[in-house]
Amino acid sequence: MKHWLGLALIGILVGCLPALPIRTRMDIIPTILEPDTCSDLVCRNEDYQITFLPLTNGSKGIEFVIQNTGKNPILILWDESAYIDLNGQSSRIIHHGVRFSERDAPQAPSTIAPGTSFREEAIPAANVNYISANTGWQLRPLFYSGTGIYSLPIENPQTMTKLVQGKKIGLYLMIKVGEEKQPQKFTLQLEVKERPALRPAASPSPYP
Repeated sequence: MKHWLGLALIGILVGCLPALPIRTRMDIIPTILEPDTCSDLVCRNEDYQITFLPLTNGSKGIEFVIQNTGKNPILILWDESAYIDLNGQSSRIIHHGVRFSERDAPQAPSTIAPGTSFREEAIPAANVNYISANTGWQLRPLFYSGTGIYSLPIENPQTMTKLVQGKKIGLYLMIKVGEEKQPQKFTLQLEVKERPALRPAASPSPYP
């Protein structure tokens, strides 16, 4: 009798458990408006090809792959490049490997040899903040809500759509090909696409 009461109690408790939480994930698909030589997310010239990667609601920067298709080495001059935010404000950028505490220090150029490719992320230095001795450094996402230590990724599709849908961000890269500097400004228009939510698989019940 106690056994069956135990099973019944377990069944009631299991039946009362709330649904497993579903986290909203969003893709933010850029369309390149400038330069007009780009197709989809790919920009080409006689020296290199740059492919931009889709963004998400958790992206910290603009990711891209640059392929050297010419005969000369290519350099990305980070200290002469910039990120342009939704409000048209320009910000210094840093990239992978730069310590947050050195976000304002000079950065060495990145070199791409002929016939090779290089994947990088341009991160707005303005989004790197020192919070406290206990918390340390914080890197805000590109699109966030709140300020300071309360800057968080946006997980509400309506909020994200209102913030970025149809709006523009930009990446200004100073690219040096051989001895020639070739400044390139990329203007990206944004579109929000919500992914289907994935519910984590529940553990199988030991009871029939």
